[in-house]
Amino acid sequence: MKKQIIYLAFILMAAITSFSGCKDDNEEENAKIQYKWTIDKIEFYSKAGTLVHTEDYTDLGVYMTFKADGTFETNAMNDGTITIGMYVYKDDTLTLSYTENGQAQTDETTVLLLNSTNVEIKVLDVNMGEDESGNDITGDMIIYCHH
Repeated sequence: MKKQIIYLAFILMAAITSFSGCKDDNEEENAKIQYKWTIDKIEFYSKAGTLVHTEDYTDLGVYMTFKADGTFETNAMNDGTITIGMYVYKDDTLTLSYTENGQAQTDETTVLLLNSTNVEIKVLDVNMGEDESGNDITGDMIIYCHH
């Protein structure tokens, strides 16, 4: 009987440790991006991968903040107004969910670089305006930030 209780206690401790280990790994990964990031520049690329345009944001105070509670805030969308939403960061994929012009939006982005001072985020299929015929032009953009 005593052996069974010790064995049961051992199994219970192993289960608790394995569950908390998964949570800690996810929290550690999320903690890497939890800063107020200042946007330095945004590069726009054609679908063929050619750099089309670069916008310098160095002195404009444009930012993206990712908080520990899974929310984000940025003034980079909608002409500088503040956008608040939810984010999930896992395995170099950053998913942003927010409302823009009354419509629910979800952007799945790729984190190209993330270190203690810089982050680079690639956003696919961005509307970059219209061509001479009025057709939408889509491409990709890379957002360069520091904190």
